[in-house]
Amino acid sequence: MHFGRVEQLTNFDAALPPDSARTEKFLALPRDAVTQVHVGCPIWSSKEWTGEVYPKGTKPGDFLKTYSKIFSTVELNSSFYHLPVGGQISRWRDETPPGFRFCPKVFRGITEDLKSPQLPGLVDQYCQAVLHFQDRLGLTFAQFPEWFAPNQKRLLEKFLNLWPDEVPLAVELRHPAWFQNHTLPDDIVNLFYRRNVASLITDTAGRRDVLHFSLTQPRVLIRFQGNNGHPLDELRLKEWARRIHKWKQHHLETIYFFTHQPGDAKIPETARIAAREIEGIELPRPPAPPQAAQQLEIF
Repeated sequence: MHFGRVEQLTNFDAALPPDSARTEKFLALPRDAVTQVHVGCPIWSSKEWTGEVYPKGTKPGDFLKTYSKIFSTVELNSSFYHLPVGGQISRWRDETPPGFRFCPKVFRGITEDLKSPQLPGLVDQYCQAVLHFQDRLGLTFAQFPEWFAPNQKRLLEKFLNLWPDEVPLAVELRHPAWFQNHTLPDDIVNLFYRRNVASLITDTAGRRDVLHFSLTQPRVLIRFQGNNGHPLDELRLKEWARRIHKWKQHHLETIYFFTHQPGDAKIPETARIAAREIEGIELPRPPAPPQAAQQLEIF
């Protein structure tokens, strides 16, 4: 995730903004769910993770199966660049255990061209494909470009009216005008609430304005951009752990937390720290390779 990335952190406040007044009221609504927290990564195919996620010698074709034994969710970003295919999705589904969740990004041919006459067909094609995940489908998420501003709200409404109820959706907005003191405008909160759309919260150092706390459903997706393992990464994760603990006390249903880094190598360790801080668990590591037997030298 390049959005809001900075090379250096200076005068950076790791504290999270408070929940909005509307979110406090939303949290106070009666619920009896046991919150499911899913921590994961934005990819599973990195060969750099050999020894960190994959035992030495693991074939790339077995990466997803191995990944899903450690992490309980993954972002699917390939679906942003081309429409997904149901057959491939079925194969991915069958490689993962029950309880695992895929969170696919909506095809950019949809979110970047909402005026297209092909929009209804593209939405239908995309949604029919991701439904092949069946019980492994988490939250799909629509990432709108930075130039998509509030004066295009009618196009957002058009998109949401096309979206089928059976495909869970979160929306990521990026234009600065959508955000007011770390909250979404009331009309957008109301729209998302009516259309059963979950909030997507992006935590990235260079765009603190988008770090909003407007919950619209008892589900939320969080995208955390770290800074190459800088000590502040862990402080920021501790802040998230405290906030998520609060939300769990109010029985939110599902929380997805994805860790990003500028390079692939540090992503799994960041996710491990997140799982430890948020859930209090240590995610398993691949077994260490057996040490070669030492030869005895005889003098």
